[in-house]
Amino acid sequence: MTASLLRGDITIFDVPAVVIAWFWASFFDDWVEIKTISPEKGKGKVLVKRAGNFNKLLVVKIDESFRFESRMIDRKKLAKGKGKNASYSWGSESE
Repeated sequence: MTASLLRGDITIFDVPAVVIAWFWASFFDDWVEIKTISPEKGKGKVLVKRAGNFNKLLVVKIDESFRFESRMIDRKKLAKGKGKNASYSWGSESE
């Protein structure tokens, strides 16, 4: 098993995203939306549809050395607003 680090309302995991999503959905009865940030994207930002059927957002960041980091975010922590999409930026958590 790997350890996880909790920072406020954001949890950072060291295990593959698919394992996290399966575990979370199976044991906590949540719907998980998975988004990735690859080295080519550069900006570290993902968009999710506000109309989507999820209550947790799992953002997986892949660096140039193919190391993975992931964060599980509660949907209610996403920015409020109008429009079809909500966004999450990798650097938006408080350190």
